Amino acid sequence: QTVSLDLDKKWLDRIEPQLKANGIRDTSRHDCIYGDCFDWLARLAKRGEKFDMVILDPPSTSVGGKKKKRWSAKNDYDELVALAAQLVKSDGTLWTTTNSNQITSIRFARMCKKG
Repeated sequence: QTVSLDLDKKWLDRIEPQLKANGIRDTSRHDCIYGDCFDWLARLAKRGEKFDMVILDPPSTSVGGKKKKRWSAKNDYDELVALAAQLVKSDGTLWTTTNSNQITSIRFARMCKKG
């Protein structure tokens, strides 16, 4: 089972065609959640959800969610990691990535470790 979470419906609309293009015909085991990742990661953790792997691939910057707060990878990635880490099984993997050119690899590693 897999879950995709995004604040932009256009990206979620691309999931099913991508799954099928990759040979996954039964898409019923994949859930798409539209919403703010900070809200949803906290909700999933509160429900006790755990995953073998959690992949974080946020944009470098974003404005959205209930608070309409500007989020940036260079300032806020550790907060995102802290929320996502709660959802990873004890023997699982948290995979993080960024396309921000404002974060060196050393700083990114430190942010992930802090989170």
